[in-house]
Amino acid sequence: LRAPVQVDLKGAIELYRQALSLGIVIHAEFVARQISAARPDDLEAQLPLLDAFTNTLRTDEADPFVAELLDRFGQQPRLLKAAARYYQAAGAADRALQLLDEAGPLAPADPDIPWMIGVSRTALGAKAEAIAAFDTALNIAPDHVDAWFSRSLVVKGNDTPQSLAALEQLIADDQQRAPLKQAKLHLAAAWCHEGHDIDAQLMHLEKAGHLCNSVFPWQEERAKLQFAAITGFIDDDLVAAVKAAGNPEPAPIYIAAMPRSGTTLLEQILGAHSTTQPIGESQLFNHAISQAGFDLERSTAYWEWGQGKDFAPVLERFDRGRRRHERVP
Repeated sequence: LRAPVQVDLKGAIELYRQALSLGIVIHAEFVARQISAARPDDLEAQLPLLDAFTNTLRTDEADPFVAELLDRFGQQPRLLKAAARYYQAAGAADRALQLLDEAGPLAPADPDIPWMIGVSRTALGAKAEAIAAFDTALNIAPDHVDAWFSRSLVVKGNDTPQSLAALEQLIADDQQRAPLKQAKLHLAAAWCHEGHDIDAQLMHLEKAGHLCNSVFPWQEERAKLQFAAITGFIDDDLVAAVKAAGNPEPAPIYIAAMPRSGTTLLEQILGAHSTTQPIGESQLFNHAISQAGFDLERSTAYWEWGQGKDFAPVLERFDRGRRRHERVP
């Protein structure tokens, strides 16, 4: 990077968010790094990179970066929440709780903090404490969609009639909510009805499905192309490359299929054999591809073309890039 320059921080952050919303996490991280480097003393310019690390989980770089931010910028609720979110994603729920406990007294009216505490408590297996934290968030903000969603995952079919009635009323009262947030509330209600009212559960699941499909419509032809790209990627050349890299496995087995189609059962059956070792949904390929893509992005002098530009045509280019990206396994 060249020496730091004056940048349109608001526009650059919006560019980051748009790239992230389109699912182009590699480019989003690249933009976030550029923003961070251009404005090193501005916390607002550091938060996109912290958010990007939460998605890409480059822990070797992210851990020291987060520690440095906490040391430099101190006890600011936004930073504490962002850092806690990173540690939650990285599987360090204890560390996330420490930061959230610090943030709580600084922002007692922020419902996100007890909601995030509940998420961390859930990860640690403390269900009663998690439900109490979610209830605290809902006492502050009764329409907090994420708190309802996370809470329902814990209580499942054991919720109180009063809570279920409040959730059903919230769904009925506000039809102007964004489709995905509406879908989350319907899913929450479905889980709360589990084991008690199968018709109500199926009704909420069906509505959630329609809402999600209105935002992310499923297209059979595109799904076939994605599947063909994945299965075409895992070929003899890939196996040869794995062996050339020193992997002693004579014949690795890759399972590729649509979600909820029986892949876990198939893996368990194959894994029961004495000569196989199942590894679950490994992210090794995703991380390797992500790193390769980031290395390519790093060769671009972002601020040379981004400074002062109209971002609309750039985002259109990203949208085209998204369709290409989705076909990369």
